[in-house]
Amino acid sequence: MEFRKDRPEASDERDSCDAYNRRKLHSLATDTQPIAKCNASYCGVGLAEGSGYDDELFNGLPHILELCEGAPVIYLHNLWVQAGLMNGTRGIVRAIVYRDANRPDHADALRRLPAAVLVECPTYASEPFFDVERFPERQQWIPFSRETSSSNQTAECLAASSLSLWHGR
Repeated sequence: MEFRKDRPEASDERDSCDAYNRRKLHSLATDTQPIAKCNASYCGVGLAEGSGYDDELFNGLPHILELCEGAPVIYLHNLWVQAGLMNGTRGIVRAIVYRDANRPDHADALRRLPAAVLVECPTYASEPFFDVERFPERQQWIPFSRETSSSNQTAECLAASSLSLWHGR
């Protein structure tokens, strides 16, 4: 599955990079493999106001991220450079893990958030996170959870919490 990383030349908004990638993502979804919509949460402002700020105010954390199993993603920060987990690392979502009664279609938006997204990263070069004797396919699966980024560029104290992933190719 190829996702775009650049805006195409066409002026039609339907062909914007994000719109194209969203259509590709939705083509992966099935009844048993739904799309998880992960909204950022904010400290210091409400959801409506926080989502109105530029992503760069929060170190690039996305306000809304839609994912499903099989979707290609790119990691947005330098987490563990020595092990190959850095800005631009590509991977494939292998599982979306929810805690307790949380689920992607929960009525409460905060209960739709996954506890972790398991991403297979072919460039990962360190000890596995899983028992590879029992689960050999998980040798390069990395659990990504929400990150929090604070901003000191405004008068009030602001922070956003979101997954540091974006649609990849």
